Amino acid sequence: MEDDQSPTFARLLSNTFTLTAATSVLAFLFQLDLERERAHRQIRLRVIALAISVACMAAFFAAEQLTGRNPAPEHAGAAS
Repeated sequence: MEDDQSPTFARLLSNTFTLTAATSVLAFLFQLDLERERAHRQIRLRVIALAISVACMAAFFAAEQLTGRNPAPEHAGAAS
């Protein structure tokens, strides 16, 4: 059963890294395009949004693990 949860956890990590990368790109662009104070404010807002998003994804992941429900479809290569 532990192997059944690995794809779900991998997806959680993948989504977290994707959001973090997108936030990093935005932060870089804000530093290039905006005044220093405004850039820092915008970056802070994006980092807060990132933290909230990751916390929600982790909470939903934990809730899914505790309830035993897995919305992911069965693997196509699984035995019939």
